[in-house]
Amino acid sequence: MHSCSLGKLLLLDIGNNAISSKGAFHIAEYIKKSKSLLSLNLYMNDIGDEIWYALDQLKKSIRIWWRGQL
Repeated sequence: MHSCSLGKLLLLDIGNNAISSKGAFHIAEYIKKSKSLLSLNLYMNDIGDEIWYALDQLKKSIRIWWRGQL
């Protein structure tokens, strides 16, 4: 996890943490509220394709790493 000196979260690296689809929806809820997050690493988690629908609904411009995509 990285943040700038103002305490705003810019990068959330939670790759390889056994996060399930259910957990990913909670992450999507956080992203919905976050005003500063620019990058999210979900690589090597057990997240199904349905998370993409939830993230797409947020209409936010953040970089997401998932299944080795950069």
